[in-house]
Amino acid sequence: MYKQKSRKSHISQRIIIGILMTSFVVFSSTILLLLMLGYRLSYEGKGIEQGGLVQFRSTPSGANVTAGSAKLTDKTPSKITLLPGSYDIRMQRSGYKTWQKQAVVKSGAVLWLNSARLIPEKIQTDQVSHIGSLSDVSFSADRKTAAILTGSSSPIIKLVDIGGETVTMRDITVPEKSYLEARRHKFSIEGWVSDTKRIIVKHLADKRTEWLVVDPKDNTATVLAVPSPDDGDIKDLVSDPASANRVYVHTDTGGVYRYDLGTKKMSPIILSDVDNMSFVKKDVIAYSTAVNDGISKVGYLSLGAKTSRALASLEVRSAPLVEGHEYYGEYYITIASEKGVSIQKYDNLTSSDSESSLTSIKHINFPIRSKPSFVSQQAGGRFVVVQLDSSQVIYDLELNQSTDVPIVGAKDRIEDEISWLDGYNFMTSLDGMLRMYEYDGSNIHQIVKSAPGYGAVLSPSGKYLYSIGNSANGYVLQRSRMIIN
Repeated sequence: MYKQKSRKSHISQRIIIGILMTSFVVFSSTILLLLMLGYRLSYEGKGIEQGGLVQFRSTPSGANVTAGSAKLTDKTPSKITLLPGSYDIRMQRSGYKTWQKQAVVKSGAVLWLNSARLIPEKIQTDQVSHIGSLSDVSFSADRKTAAILTGSSSPIIKLVDIGGETVTMRDITVPEKSYLEARRHKFSIEGWVSDTKRIIVKHLADKRTEWLVVDPKDNTATVLAVPSPDDGDIKDLVSDPASANRVYVHTDTGGVYRYDLGTKKMSPIILSDVDNMSFVKKDVIAYSTAVNDGISKVGYLSLGAKTSRALASLEVRSAPLVEGHEYYGEYYITIASEKGVSIQKYDNLTSSDSESSLTSIKHINFPIRSKPSFVSQQAGGRFVVVQLDSSQVIYDLELNQSTDVPIVGAKDRIEDEISWLDGYNFMTSLDGMLRMYEYDGSNIHQIVKSAPGYGAVLSPSGKYLYSIGNSANGYVLQRSRMIIN
């Protein structure tokens, strides 16, 4: 016989169902939250651990990724959450060599593996322009133009357009009336103005030195000779990152001036006794002074301020190299000397004539085994690069670790600054073989035989790598295909 449930029984059932449903929702939400935060069940019986997010990117994209024993479903660009530990990472794509690296995943951290430049298994290299004799080569910062000086005694510059599929070349002659008369001339290409259209040329006329800014026009050029200030000859011209119409003049006596290419006016001296300098940002210059009584001073100047500000005094035999840059809203100033490398981190650089306190929020020191030759930053500021006699030390600000990368073929001290193809890969050709290195010394590849000491550049699309090669009739501009269909 059916017995109707009491009202009290109905209420109890509803309460129990409500509790179960609420518990299920809370449990499910907690599990989902833990998964979103990267928590996973440990395979080693350690319970639940928080993993780390690993993001993968390759050039070209579309590579298959293997992280340890895990094969990702998505091709690059892709990502995965992995438990803490060391993993063998591989990226593979048909027609390309396998990219491989050991990576350490840390709990709760994000690891970017975006340096993978896949190299074709078979690299096709073609000669695209005959050069003949060769004295100097410089590639513009936008990677669209090569300026080639065929002879140091003759100011004829070959301009090569390498920005697209078709390579074109034209000769630019610097008019004789635009530079000093002399019995002996020696020209060299020192770089480009920040607009990447005008070329900076150094001219040694007998025993006199002048600096020219060459603006190519058709088959001739408009030339501006930058005058030397009263305190000495020009040692270097530094492009102004804030304006393509200005350069900074650094004299051999240590004076620094600002010169306007449009108005042809030189500013009063803004710094003195400077050995080397670097822009921290568009309106801040970091510098080191020449050694006086065994001491070199490091400081910075805010452009427009009346005085500079000292950061350090060092007892050294020769002035340290200084590099400054901004990285994710924080400022880093690197001091490299025979005593080692110091990287100082600041959350803000107040005006150099301010009396407010300035404290380094982080101080990184590490030794180096020889006197530094050059110091720079790469990958948007992530890497501090210190070039030594036969290697490069790369400090990774993200991973807080340094790597000393030996250079193949470096028998003596490397005189020229090593070229970086992008923020993560650099190249050398000291022994007649162009090699590509990843920033940490991994994934080293032989690309093509090339003339030592002339550098190389990737096209803007990354499809071609341009370098200087040898032929029976002299030098040639060659390009190697780095991205295949």
